[in-house]
Amino acid sequence: MWFKSFVVAAGLAVVAMGSTEASASQFLANGSFETGDFTGWNLTGDQGLVFVVDGSAVPYVGGGVTQGAQQGSFYVYEGPVGSEAILSQTFADTIGATLTISGWVTGDGSQPSDVRFLFNGIELGAVNPVPDQQWTQYVFTAIATGNDTFSVAFQNDNSFNGLDNFSVSNISAVPEPGTWALMLLGFAGLGALRYYRNRTSVV
Repeated sequence: MWFKSFVVAAGLAVVAMGSTEASASQFLANGSFETGDFTGWNLTGDQGLVFVVDGSAVPYVGGGVTQGAQQGSFYVYEGPVGSEAILSQTFADTIGATLTISGWVTGDGSQPSDVRFLFNGIELGAVNPVPDQQWTQYVFTAIATGNDTFSVAFQNDNSFNGLDNFSVSNISAVPEPGTWALMLLGFAGLGALRYYRNRTSVV
């Protein structure tokens, strides 16, 4: 009875460890602009036609559909002319971790227009031109260096695009030595339980 209790406890330890490792960290502040402004962001470049608006008061027409914010109540309504505006945030993370970077874009197909996603100044991908589309998610990956900057650059000379729900999350936390030891203990216990059951069935 004691042996079975030990094995069950070890197995539960592995399950608990797995759920802890699967959790993700979100590095951006105010990624969905729910403060109603650019709190947490650094806005540079052509800022003349860049606003955070309430999606219920200023709905966006993209993809032939009138829509509010992609998440929450607020989104960025942007249309810099001739040059780009840039939103950026710098944050500390874990060196070597894999980061998932995403953001949502909507547009009415007007040109010239673009939205560019950057990580430490290097372009991850661009939407150029922004098509006539409803809210569409763009997802990229990057390797953390310990201190990184996410940026999104954008312009729309003849109309406006919508931006919302930016996220940078850590999906590859590296287990600590203690976690590895606990995991090995759990697997050893499960293996011993299988051996014990096989031996009992033979007897």
